[in-house]
Amino acid sequence: LAPAPTPPAAGPAPDPAPAASARTEVALDALRARCGDDALAADVLAIFETRAPTELARVEDAHARGDAALLRLASHTIKGAAATAGLQALSDLGAALQACAEEGRLADAGALLPDLRRAMHEGVQAARRAREALAGPTRRAAA
Repeated sequence: LAPAPTPPAAGPAPDPAPAASARTEVALDALRARCGDDALAADVLAIFETRAPTELARVEDAHARGDAALLRLASHTIKGAAATAGLQALSDLGAALQACAEEGRLADAGALLPDLRRAMHEGVQAARRAREALAGPTRRAAA
């Protein structure tokens, strides 16, 4: 029997695909299109920044009290506010929490809370960066 042919030497392993940026960003073009002007878009982002801590606290309080109805409402508010501000991943997380509350799965909702805290923090930072981008260098210098 003849020896099996030696397979060709493999070249170096290909570089892995670059990881997607983990940095949360506002879908600014979509927000601008919805709002019609930069000033209104900046106002939407400012409202999100201001309200986010309160809404997060409502979700956490509702979960701690085992209040599925309040958890559903607070999660729905986050879902809508995040979508309006152009933060789709946060909106999706709000939707997942809302579904847990609607189905009475409070333990599952609790498992999502660390992700919600992180996403809200990142969303506020993204909203702040987007507002600065909307202001541009001229408006920032005047402020």
